[in-house]
Amino acid sequence: MDLHDAHGWLIDLLNNISVQFQKVPGSAIFLRYVKSSYQNDPVRSAVELFLFLFAVRYLLAPKYSTSKKSYVKLTDEEIDELVDEWVPEPLVAPQTSFEEAENEKRPVIVGPTGPKSKLANGRVVTNVASYNFYNLAGNETLKEKAIQTLRTYGVGPCGPPGFYGTQDVHQKTEADISAHLGTTACIVYAQAFSTISSVIPAFSKRGDIIVADKAVNFAIRKGMQISRSSIRWYEHNDMVDLQNVLASVVKEQAKKPLTRRFIVTEGLFENLGDMVDLVKVVELRHRYKFRLILDETWSFGVLGRTGAGVTEHQGVNVKEVDMLVGSLAGPLCAGGGFCAGSSEIVEHQRLSASAYTFSAALPAMLATTASEVLAMLESNSEMLTQVRENIKTMWGQLDPRSEWVHCTSAVENPIMILVLKAEVVASRKLSISEQEQLLQEMVDEALANGVMMTRLKSMPRGVNVTAKEVGWELQPGLKVCLTLGLSRKEVERTGTVIRHAITKVMKARRCSSAAPYVESYSNTLQKVDHTCIGPRHSHLKRHGPVKVHTQVEYVTVSAEDVVVYVDTQGNPVTTTTIYRNQPPPTSTPAPPPSNPLPPPPPQPQQPQPQPQPQPQPQPQPQPQPQPQPQPQPQPQPQPQPQPQPQPQPAPAPGPDKPNSAAPVLSGPGFKSGVSYSPYNADNSCKSTQQVATDFTKISGYDVIRLYGTDCNQVSNVMAATKGSNVKFFLGIFDLAQVQKEAETISNAVKGDWSRVNAVSVGNEMVNKGTNPGTVIGAIGQARNALKGHGYNGPVASVDTMVAMTNHPEICKASDFCAINCHAFFDGKIPAEKSGEFIKGWVDKIGKATGKTVVVTETGWPTRGDTNGAAVPSPENHKAAMKSIQGAFSNNVIFYSAYNDMWKKNGQGTFNAEQYWGIMGNAPSA
Repeated sequence: MDLHDAHGWLIDLLNNISVQFQKVPGSAIFLRYVKSSYQNDPVRSAVELFLFLFAVRYLLAPKYSTSKKSYVKLTDEEIDELVDEWVPEPLVAPQTSFEEAENEKRPVIVGPTGPKSKLANGRVVTNVASYNFYNLAGNETLKEKAIQTLRTYGVGPCGPPGFYGTQDVHQKTEADISAHLGTTACIVYAQAFSTISSVIPAFSKRGDIIVADKAVNFAIRKGMQISRSSIRWYEHNDMVDLQNVLASVVKEQAKKPLTRRFIVTEGLFENLGDMVDLVKVVELRHRYKFRLILDETWSFGVLGRTGAGVTEHQGVNVKEVDMLVGSLAGPLCAGGGFCAGSSEIVEHQRLSASAYTFSAALPAMLATTASEVLAMLESNSEMLTQVRENIKTMWGQLDPRSEWVHCTSAVENPIMILVLKAEVVASRKLSISEQEQLLQEMVDEALANGVMMTRLKSMPRGVNVTAKEVGWELQPGLKVCLTLGLSRKEVERTGTVIRHAITKVMKARRCSSAAPYVESYSNTLQKVDHTCIGPRHSHLKRHGPVKVHTQVEYVTVSAEDVVVYVDTQGNPVTTTTIYRNQPPPTSTPAPPPSNPLPPPPPQPQQPQPQPQPQPQPQPQPQPQPQPQPQPQPQPQPQPQPQPQPQPQPAPAPGPDKPNSAAPVLSGPGFKSGVSYSPYNADNSCKSTQQVATDFTKISGYDVIRLYGTDCNQVSNVMAATKGSNVKFFLGIFDLAQVQKEAETISNAVKGDWSRVNAVSVGNEMVNKGTNPGTVIGAIGQARNALKGHGYNGPVASVDTMVAMTNHPEICKASDFCAINCHAFFDGKIPAEKSGEFIKGWVDKIGKATGKTVVVTETGWPTRGDTNGAAVPSPENHKAAMKSIQGAFSNNVIFYSAYNDMWKKNGQGTFNAEQYWGIMGNAPSA
């Protein structure tokens, strides 16, 4: 066959193939596709051809065996050896010896839980370890209602809410919660813990941003972890840091695709007990356009007039919160949780929240119980009032009267969290585990004396997790839960037992293994006290020789009323005078100058408003000393020495030993003054014109006290008083910004320091928990900074009279003693006796320190709640002012010029916080 014949045969073959192909159904469509594809996009045709050939090649490829042995075969002996050596990783960490001992001693309650609970050993104890705030656990009305519901609906619906699980009682509970809060809608979950941990991932997904408080509870942390969102933390309850974080997020996301952004915080914090500044959080979320998720697990049913939570307590419209999450299992003694908000928010969760979609619905009897308790709170506000009275009583027994612990909870919180003071932890170098062991011993000691409390517990640190990886870590503490089921006397007794248990444990274990201790003796060599110290050894000499015990040597030093610091060889390094507190004497109307005043009960602290917190009169109820016909010198207990890298003798001039006569009140040198705060009711700064308007009504005072430097207040007040002879008691408020605030003062003064009478460093810092050593360091820093700007006048730190009595070293470091003293908070002093009361404290502190004492805050409220014999009213305000003016001819500053409407009233300050103004409301208001 020649070439011509072959060409003809090939053409015939192709024609036959074409004819046969056209007989195939759909062949014409395929040909049109190939032609159009090749004409429009020949590259795609080539790619499709390659893929077609690859598929044919793959299908025609030979099979291969997957059972080929490509590993080393082991013998039976080798396999057995490897199995014996293998140790599985534990699902949980093994129990420590401390945990085992704790579990062995764990009390078991037999029968119902109540204020008085019976243990398995037959003892009946006072129960302050459960969340039975309103004593509802044994309420017969609720019990009968639950039984009726159980008989009608059964134990549980046995199905998810979206699949035959929702019953009419669930819908009623949702409507009741929504009406109680004032929201549009509400959704009820079956478990309290899983509510917030499901709400967060239902709205926040991967790529979204959550800004959260570092102290949020474990349930919130699990919800954020499940959401896989980007987490940004801000310092606990630090609104300035929150603002910085929000601004940083907004700046970072400016050029990126829009994402959902949330702020997550708590109303009352589970881990610390304190309260969020919701007003400021709402302001910031609007400014930076974030959504707000508020967990009110511990504030719903507790705060507010009807228990509606922190929104009602702080006067915030509930619509300002996007998602309000709460628990029905705590204060309401029911079960489950809820999320309230708009109808869109609620309906989205019915399909997207895992705990709602995949969990059986809440048992009907728990839903009914929740509705009944809400109705009781709305109709009987006396329940909340009684609990708050018991809280105040317990505060009076624990927080200011214990030298070892302080309470981190808000004064309205029925859960009091007590942690070891910072100076105690630092002086003994206590680790977290050592603190937990001490606290557990306190729990056991209290139980042995008939009071059952518990410890604040958190999830243990993961295996091989370092402190840096943990970040914020919970400080161990005691947890005391108040209930209205206890009378006032029972609460007082319970508080006394707890306080004594704490003292007994701490004195029994005064020093950690790393620190030596001091034993002080009377002249008969009978041991009366011993004190933990830091790197150096200190000891006390009063009437006889003092024996100092170290691990290797004995040193004896004789001195009068001093602490002598020695090195490890026994060589004296430095000395400092030490003064002791007297035991509380019987109350009398006015303290005689010769008898020392005792430390008083509680001084609850109030959250400070923005833009810069200013001082608030702290509740300072204290018993008065009984006049002794023949005063006798009494031995006094030694205060706990603070560990310091170097000895710090008092920098200010003054005698080292108390004078026998009251000091002359020369001090900064003025007759009377008044305090002033430049803030509007909405916490904004007053303008220059507003300040000038206010000072048109202020006259007759030698000194104006200012607390800080924000709002341009120093310049504005000086401008408003230009041409007058008034001088200024200026203030550096933030101890972390001493240099900056000193420079601000200098810029406002413009070199004319003749108008500055004195400068304060901090206000009631020790009373708020700051270490006295930190305050003393700030005084020296401020003095040096102000000298650098040309100021050589007096510098002092201001604190309460109780703090100054307990820490006279602050007075020694200051150029004079500056105290805030309010007779109103004592509760036993009527207005007309205010002057005698304050004069007694001034004489006491003056004698103890040998320093001039200046009263930097005192007055009487015109409105508020009655505190025993102290009744706020305009008439009593005038009587108190007259009494104080009669007792003092100089060195007293009245609090304050005008009512401070920017502050928040509260139970802890008898709802009088706003009404201390001498001249009523400011004219610029």
